[in-house]
Amino acid sequence: MDRSSLPYVALHYVLLLVLVFGSVVALERSGFDVPLWLGVVIAIVVGLLYPRLVREMGFAPEQWE
Repeated sequence: MDRSSLPYVALHYVLLLVLVFGSVVALERSGFDVPLWLGVVIAIVVGLLYPRLVREMGFAPEQWE
């Protein structure tokens, strides 16, 4: 897949959202009560770490580099 195409960028944004919501759901299903502020913190941390990790692995869209 072309790393500069819109579907490739959209795929990464969808994966980012899945990671954010999946981590909050995983915490809630494991018995932790996740207040709104903690969900926001999780979203910020995942939102900052995901692009960095993807860039280091060489899978980032060209728009992120």
